[in-house]
Amino acid sequence: MTEALAPGQNAPAAPAAGAAPSDDAAKRVVRCMTVQEFYQAPSRALISSILRPFLDQLTITPTELLHSVRNQMRLDGAGTLLRDATEKTAAMQARAIGQSVPLRVRELQDLVTNLMMALRAIEEKQPLTPLKEGTFLQTVRGLRGQVPPDQLDMRVYRLLTEYLSGSRTWAEKLDKVIALADEASGNPELVYADALVAEVLQCEIAQDALFGRRVSVGDRIDDLLEMYKGEYPQRRKEPASTHAGKLVALLQTNALPDTRASLETIVVQQLAGRDALRSPELLMELQATHGLLAKLKHGDALIGGKRALEFIERRTNRLLTAEAVTDYIRGALTLGERLQSLLEIHSVTFGPVNRKNIEEFLHRYFSGDDFDRRLLSVEGTPQHKLKICATLYQAVVRSTLATPLKQEYARILIKLQAEFIASSHFFAQLDRKNPSSAKKALLVIGMCLEGYFIPGENLERAKSVVRHFLGRPDFMARYLEGAGPQAVQQELLRALKDKLASLSIEPPFKI
Repeated sequence: MTEALAPGQNAPAAPAAGAAPSDDAAKRVVRCMTVQEFYQAPSRALISSILRPFLDQLTITPTELLHSVRNQMRLDGAGTLLRDATEKTAAMQARAIGQSVPLRVRELQDLVTNLMMALRAIEEKQPLTPLKEGTFLQTVRGLRGQVPPDQLDMRVYRLLTEYLSGSRTWAEKLDKVIALADEASGNPELVYADALVAEVLQCEIAQDALFGRRVSVGDRIDDLLEMYKGEYPQRRKEPASTHAGKLVALLQTNALPDTRASLETIVVQQLAGRDALRSPELLMELQATHGLLAKLKHGDALIGGKRALEFIERRTNRLLTAEAVTDYIRGALTLGERLQSLLEIHSVTFGPVNRKNIEEFLHRYFSGDDFDRRLLSVEGTPQHKLKICATLYQAVVRSTLATPLKQEYARILIKLQAEFIASSHFFAQLDRKNPSSAKKALLVIGMCLEGYFIPGENLERAKSVVRHFLGRPDFMARYLEGAGPQAVQQELLRALKDKLASLSIEPPFKI
């Protein structure tokens, strides 16, 4: 009843009826052809997945199921559970490798029967002396000289299974396996405790005992990643439980490959779920999902590997339906705000297909025949409309769009603002409204500094207007009019010099 899967790897999907098995699916599946192969880590991982409710209810791990006739009899007596699990696993394996399903079902049923009979014979011939607390390391070292190497693992795991059988809750079992790991820390015997810690962690109840009840899926993933990196807890003052404090200390001083692989698997399982990470609100959930990309990085590796990235992409895809995006941007009052919302969404969108979907929204707006009218048909002064163009331009150039798209949309906005300046006679109107050349110059300087004009020809045109006003004969008199003492005048001149310098404008007079 088993198939070898890498940590964090889900079972391959069955191909369509009549389809040839894919090479990828065949590579993922390793059929158990002998009883011994049931005890391998990938096999135990699949047992953990297929029989999760049963294991949770009995408070046992796959290792305890494989090494106890009593536990196997409980499974055999649980109605059709064993038969259903065997048939489900066999069908999945057969389809992945192109084998006859009935044939694989019979093979796997025979293997399960042989495993149970072999273990019964072992228990009858090799009764165990109960393992006492604190004697794990001493006992295993003693067994190394008494038991043949090929039988040592079976004997040790049988001892540990019997030792853990008294645990009535997952919190109690978690405490025991971490204590075993602590006792064996830094020694070769740690490998046995490492395997059991890894399996206990697969139970969600044990995770709650370790980290506390989760507020959100995102919080649980953060806890798992911090634990994997040996940095838990970063987001709270102290660990949520004594178990967590002990485990992170072990992870900081030992490799614990099985435990790390288990934590990695749980992260991928959480990502594969459909519950929101943080919030039902679209942008907040996208930000949380995208933010995981940085958190998954650990040294040169990515926790969860390609599978984690696949599930992040799928989560993003489920969020970014056409209806969801339309509903979100509908809340914006103006077209400019809608476009900025789309650019913000694009910045936290993972996956080329997902980004393409958002880019199609942007393209429909930018390529519309009435784009200029819709963008600038809002109420407000000409200055306000200039700022709409410039703000959207800045959002485009700072966006995560590909360079060609940025350049295309930037050109559209530059042209639109230039046409608006010309059609509204903006600078001529400004000249007529204010009799003081100094006030006209300062107004345009302020607009330049505050980003009302798009860099390039539009900004340069505004700067040429500034130079024009600076060159008028009455500028200096009007600028210093009513300034009072010489010190105040000098301060005004310094301020003007700084503003002009920031715009790279050389004044036509000495300051």
